[in-house]
Amino acid sequence: MNTIGNENLKNRLNRVFNKYSKKEALTYMKDDGTKEHYTFSNILIMIKNWENFFYCCGLQKGDRVAIIAPNMPKTIIAGLALAYSNITTVMIDATLPPEEINRLLAFSDVQGVFTVEKIYNQISKQLKDSIPFFNLERSTHSLVLFKGSAETVQCMPAEKRHEDVMVIIFSSGTTSAMKGVMLTYDSALLSRERFADFSGLNAQMSYLVVLPFNHISGYSSTFIFFLTGCTLGIIENVNSSKLQKGFLEFNPHCFGMIPKVFDIIADKIRQSIHEKGCIIESFINMMFKLSMFLRKHFGIKIGKYIFKPIYSKVFGNNIWGFAILGAVCKLETAEFYLSLGLEWANFYASTETNAPIMSTGIYDRYPKNSVGKIHSLKGIDIKINNPNNDGIGEIYVKTQLVMKGYFRDPELTAAAFDNGYFKTGDLGYLDDQDYLYIVGRIKETIILHNGKKVSAADIDNFYQKICPNVMLASCGVQNEEGYDEVYLFVEKQNLSETAIKNNLQKLLQKSLQTNSLYKIKQIYTIDKIPVTSVGKVKRYLLKEFVQNNTCNKSADIIETAIDDNKSNEEIVIDIIKSFHFAGEIHIDKSTKLVEDLQFDSLSVFELCVTLDEKFDVAIESSLHDKMTVGDIIQCIEHDNIYSQVTYNDSDNYPLPRTEKNFKDFNRFISLSKKLWNFKVFGQENLDLNEKYIFCPNHESYFDGMWIIGSLDDKISRSICSLAADWLFEHRIYRYALVMLGGIPVHRTGNTTTAMKRAYECLASENYNLLIHLEGTRTRSGKLGEFKSGAAKLSIETGIKIIPVCINGAYEIFPPHRKLPRLFDWKHFRKLPLQIQFGKPISPEDKTVDEITNDIRRQIVSMKNK
Repeated sequence: MNTIGNENLKNRLNRVFNKYSKKEALTYMKDDGTKEHYTFSNILIMIKNWENFFYCCGLQKGDRVAIIAPNMPKTIIAGLALAYSNITTVMIDATLPPEEINRLLAFSDVQGVFTVEKIYNQISKQLKDSIPFFNLERSTHSLVLFKGSAETVQCMPAEKRHEDVMVIIFSSGTTSAMKGVMLTYDSALLSRERFADFSGLNAQMSYLVVLPFNHISGYSSTFIFFLTGCTLGIIENVNSSKLQKGFLEFNPHCFGMIPKVFDIIADKIRQSIHEKGCIIESFINMMFKLSMFLRKHFGIKIGKYIFKPIYSKVFGNNIWGFAILGAVCKLETAEFYLSLGLEWANFYASTETNAPIMSTGIYDRYPKNSVGKIHSLKGIDIKINNPNNDGIGEIYVKTQLVMKGYFRDPELTAAAFDNGYFKTGDLGYLDDQDYLYIVGRIKETIILHNGKKVSAADIDNFYQKICPNVMLASCGVQNEEGYDEVYLFVEKQNLSETAIKNNLQKLLQKSLQTNSLYKIKQIYTIDKIPVTSVGKVKRYLLKEFVQNNTCNKSADIIETAIDDNKSNEEIVIDIIKSFHFAGEIHIDKSTKLVEDLQFDSLSVFELCVTLDEKFDVAIESSLHDKMTVGDIIQCIEHDNIYSQVTYNDSDNYPLPRTEKNFKDFNRFISLSKKLWNFKVFGQENLDLNEKYIFCPNHESYFDGMWIIGSLDDKISRSICSLAADWLFEHRIYRYALVMLGGIPVHRTGNTTTAMKRAYECLASENYNLLIHLEGTRTRSGKLGEFKSGAAKLSIETGIKIIPVCINGAYEIFPPHRKLPRLFDWKHFRKLPLQIQFGKPISPEDKTVDEITNDIRRQIVSMKNK
């Protein structure tokens, strides 16, 4: 058994970690603002202690141990310890569904697992009884086993051990099913050498790790920098606002991420420059052009010096270069960073080839679109197989970096190679200077916005369990931004309309509840899914259906399932049933939308859109809280004569605000701060460059004004909110509502037009929204029931929610008082008034109930502090 690769890696780790023993190896920036620090000496001691524990648990060299955990220091230390101990690491994505995690564990035949409590609780009992599970959250210098886990390995592996395999990373690869890619110790060491060749890597550099450790880019880059003696930074539960804070606190020299992140950061810098005024913006743009010209034609990087005051405010004072992973950035984004004078590495890699196959680097003068010169990296042979008339063909690569093979799949391994060359499945061409350009993919792998890869076959299998008796298939279609979106196709077969709708609803609900890897962009119904003579899905035809829009989308299914011979009453009832997902329910003309069917305002709005499209009549302004199905039919058949509109001009709101309005408002806030003990907390949770839906509890008439007065001027000037229409009839309230960006809600209870206008405002990018989830002021000082409208708007728009807690407003201005209390005479002190902004709640991968519960949980927590 070949163990030389492991010995070489172990010797390298010992040499580097001993040489830099007192140097900081890893900094962990936590959500609570604290930091954990690990020196190379600390980590080496942990690695050696954990190695001894492995053998006490019955693990042997070449055994397989899985890591299923989020990015945190001990996740990385576990990977280092396993590699050091000659135990093969099996990396499994912690965001996969539980059933998929259990399947991969069983398939991998692992002898142990590193994980966290949340994942451990989802593992099958049979597995827990047979192998040790190590608790990453509690382990320190000694490993800690989960309660209920086996203390030693109870079974032998089913096949021979691979002592030359360092890690198995599950990836979609070049074929249709998720596979375990086996990478060797030699590959890891060679990857570090090749990276240093084009990057100028040295031990004085630091690197901010953002990509997950289970991804080849996260795993490989971590070992590359550690094997060099660099310092790594990790951010707990990283998001865009934390990332910017992490840059400034950690001050990395290097950073690698998917193109979308670099696009967003570049746009924010441009916007910041634009806000400085046209004169400054014109001057900076002129300097950008000069910097670009000098770098492109002479290799002079003056931008590194003249633009440091700009980029250091975003990336920190030490930033030196970037690695672009997963795809090539947009041309304007690449030129932006090149003009800044920073190093720009366009990576080309795959899980099967470790990292990198190719990359641009410090020797490339102006690396904007290419992924590097094919002869620049020693030991990596690249060719274009069967090029067409334009020189475009499949990219083949031969190198020691390439995988040992696919785990437990010799046939797929053989199919992935051609005379020693690995077939990447990517299309590319070479220019006259042998620079490589990537133009597309011929394989079925779906590459998502976050750079992760999923296979269409795995998505099919995942959703097939929901509807086992239905033929379905998925495909990925590249959007304008360059990444894939998942589309699912369902065969109609001979199913009834009701059965089709039920199946679609099950699939949609599963998609809403699952993680971003398997989330569906759209579902289509199709008469017959196209397959080959041996039953393989022709996914290229499915892509053409999406691109040509030749199938029925899930949103259109209601209409296509309706028989044209049906009466208006039957059609309306069919449409309403499709929006009521509680199962079969009797609906007739007397059925009330709100009282009987529990439709909320956003559901009513969606219903109106469908009815409008079907009957070409706008009925949303006619709806009210007591409306029946019969009323809707009457509106349709009598040209909407049932209208009970009080305010039907929501499109004119919010009303324009003048500088006088802002001055008067600022006087009110200044007076409030003098009259009451006014304190504001949590402003650090707000990113001024993001839009939010603010969701406060409701204690007084002044709540909205006090909250807006606590915000940065940029946000406060863009606020809109929902308000009862009768308030607009009173002059004093109307003036205040202008400052709140008020949108009138009908006194009849029909919030549809107001919700529609709120949605339009959010979509326009000109407004933030403030919405009280309780709908009305508290009558007792206690929190009322939270409605779900804000959560639905968040999911529809993708905009994050900020829970807001207001404390003291009820004591100052309760509903029974005509005027607010100005002083606490009993205790002879100012009355306290506190506004606290909670942490942003992202709608991604969450249901309406989960978001609403998160809002309430944060507000309750803030009120109890």
